[in-house]
Amino acid sequence: MLARPVTPLTLVTAVRSALRDRRRQYVVRDLVVRERAAREAAETVTRLKDEFLATVSHELRPALADPERMQQVLWNPAQQRHQVHARGRHRHPVAEARG
Repeated sequence: MLARPVTPLTLVTAVRSALRDRRRQYVVRDLVVRERAAREAAETVTRLKDEFLATVSHELRPALADPERMQQVLWNPAQQRHQVHARGRHRHPVAEARG
C-alpha cells in the first residue's frame, strides 16, 4: 500500500490535521449560510421600508401640496401680483408690509 513505512505518530498527526481542516470547513460553511440568511433578511427589510416610504410619500403628497403652494403664493411677491385673492386684493397684507 504505502511505498515506505509510516510511524504511528506521523499517521496520528496527519489524521488530526485532516480532522481539524474538516472542522474549519464546517465552520466556514455555517458562517456562509448565516451570512446569506442575514443578507436576505436585510434585503427584505430594506424592500419593506422602501415600499412603506413610497406609500407614505404617495399619501402625503396631495395633503402637503396645497399648503406648500399657498406658502409659495404668500411669500413670492412676483407670483402674488398674478394672484387675485378672495377679498379682491392683488397682494397679501403680509407681503405689503414687507414691501
